[in-house]
Amino acid sequence: MPIAENDIYKLMQQATEAGDKRLAYYWEFVHNRGVDNVCRTCQGLGTKGYGDTSTWRHTIGGQAMTTDVCDKCWGSGDEHRKGVDLRALRNSTHLFKSGIFKLYSGTQSTWMIDCKALTDADLVTIAGVMALRLGPFRTVIGIATGGLAFARHMDEHKSNSGPILIVDDVLTTGGSMENERMHQESIHGPDSCVGCVIFARGPLPSWVCAFQISGDLV
Repeated sequence: MPIAENDIYKLMQQATEAGDKRLAYYWEFVHNRGVDNVCRTCQGLGTKGYGDTSTWRHTIGGQAMTTDVCDKCWGSGDEHRKGVDLRALRNSTHLFKSGIFKLYSGTQSTWMIDCKALTDADLVTIAGVMALRLGPFRTVIGIATGGLAFARHMDEHKSNSGPILIVDDVLTTGGSMENERMHQESIHGPDSCVGCVIFARGPLPSWVCAFQISGDLV
């Protein structure tokens, strides 16, 4: 059973009587957070330690102890009054959505691709496939903001030679990637860039390759 509010008072008093100021301050802190039923997992703190850097996400992570929001109470510290379930919120994001959307390019569409629904494991796999298709590249540039997560995973495959790789998640008109290519080639010279996207909704420029092509602008 979780520790109830009345028990918190008792624990504060017991710690004070025992001369344990640190423990008394701890239970006072929990009480001041408005916790009525202390979460057994995080003891009312709202955070806990995880065995790797993926924490509550349960994806691929580095081997390092990491503190993050408690996945039992979701930050409230209260077992009966939980915060927003971040895992459920993440999983509720769908890759393909129907409706009326204004895309980043300014185009209106009856459907959209939301790459935030892709997990780290998804991006690791897609990056591995695209690295094989592209061949060597020396630098990775992600188009903000959608291409940044994908760019981090593509960066794991860069080498000491090859062109500059410009990365985005979804290409519609390709304007953002073309602007970045022109900027980079003004510095590094013609044909110094190649491009890579996860999805291409519209016509794919000859210098860009895609993991999947829909070929439908709207």
